[in-house]
Amino acid sequence: MNKKFYKLEETLRSLKENCPSVQVRAEFESEGSLLYDVASLTCLCKKLNVSINIKLSGFEALRDIYELSYLGVDGVIVPMVESKFGVYKFRKTIENLSNIHNFSKVAVLVESVAGLNNLEEIVLEFGDTINSLIIG
Repeated sequence: MNKKFYKLEETLRSLKENCPSVQVRAEFESEGSLLYDVASLTCLCKKLNVSINIKLSGFEALRDIYELSYLGVDGVIVPMVESKFGVYKFRKTIENLSNIHNFSKVAVLVESVAGLNNLEEIVLEFGDTINSLIIG
């Protein structure tokens, strides 16, 4: 294990001891995390009993969902939701792949003025599939 990863483990362990509800988030979207990095981080989080959530690269990111299901991450987040149509597309993708994943958190991220203006219709589109809203 390299020094930076060891330091990350120490830091995460300390955070967990001082703030039991701490969670980790990484992303395929803008940070462009490599699958290897997400796999390593997921292993570390499982070892320390810390939830890990990954921001997908888009509404219909099938490959992301397949890979993250295989890794056993706790949750997925879809970025830049601005309308109920975006939620609908994401929800249908998750529902169509319900047989391959066991995500405890399925979240949408609203991070624009347009999204805030459409917040009520966005939330009403969640159905039983989406269980978290993040405002960024």
